[in-house]
Amino acid sequence: DASGALGGAQLVALQAALDSGDFEALRAACAGCEAPLRRQLRAVLAYHLGHAPLRTREVVRELHSMLDQP
Repeated sequence: DASGALGGAQLVALQAALDSGDFEALRAACAGCEAPLRRQLRAVLAYHLGHAPLRTREVVRELHSMLDQP
């Protein structure tokens, strides 16, 4: 979709894959709609976190620096 939103067919495919419990089916249903799903996830996280920033990248960097030390 040009607007970046999930289409009805994509939503139906995602729900069917979730209902089936088949991870490969879910992976296939997600293929090609990663960007809209990511935007929705970010919106939900932002809503629930308020203005608190996620520190994921910072934590991963710190972890890498700890693992790189002898």
